[in-house]
Amino acid sequence: NGYDEIVTGDGGVNTGFLSIGVQPVKKLYLGVSGLFYFGTLRNIWRIIFDSPQFLNTQDEVSRSFTAGNVRFGFLYKALPSWRIGGVLTPPVTLDANTTIILRRITEFTDLPDSEVELPLAFGFGTSFEIARKLTVAMDYYSQRWSEVNQEGFENDSRRIALGLEYSGRGQLRDSYLSRMAFRAGFFYHDLGLVERSGEKVTEIFGSVGVSLPIKWAAARLDLALEAGKRGSLNTNTFRETVIRFTGSVTVGELWFFRGGER
Repeated sequence: NGYDEIVTGDGGVNTGFLSIGVQPVKKLYLGVSGLFYFGTLRNIWRIIFDSPQFLNTQDEVSRSFTAGNVRFGFLYKALPSWRIGGVLTPPVTLDANTTIILRRITEFTDLPDSEVELPLAFGFGTSFEIARKLTVAMDYYSQRWSEVNQEGFENDSRRIALGLEYSGRGQLRDSYLSRMAFRAGFFYHDLGLVERSGEKVTEIFGSVGVSLPIKWAAARLDLALEAGKRGSLNTNTFRETVIRFTGSVTVGELWFFRGGER
């Protein structure tokens, strides 16, 4: 008797954060973020038989995560047009509550809590301004997945990225076009994953974006389109093609600003 086996998954781990930054000395900025991880990952296995004599089955495993952590960063203005920055996130263990549902049979909720490790992560980068309108930036980011005792993670993940931004640097009363910013970039990412065949899994992505000023002086609407692929059928057992559109709104205002003396 034949059957179809279908595996699906959804969900993810989200991060909420609150950050604060200080300038202890000229040209040096320090920052720290408090992080809160939360979310649910769900995997569903379905077995569908060709014959009605057999009962189709569905197993659903859900894991809910919570944890807190911190992230440290710095920015140093080496020159008026040259900046250097870095970030460090300590390792953290996520507490995971697991629920298993066997359709038409039972539900298991009183299962022992499990843990998921997120290893140490760090990165550094630099940016240059050319003629005050073009910014060239590059960065390197790594996470120590080789230190996590989990199947498939044998190497540290490594990501190298390069980006460009062109902006007219216009002020509030200048033309709308001069206050817009245009961006492009790409990154190459070794995920640290190794398949059973011994081949590593990588991804490469490119993106374009635009930053649009809104009515308020410090408010902007950022839009970006990203496309790339993860894995390769030449070396891996899978390939994923990803197209992602993102948008964000930033609103700010000047605080504690002292006006000019009369």
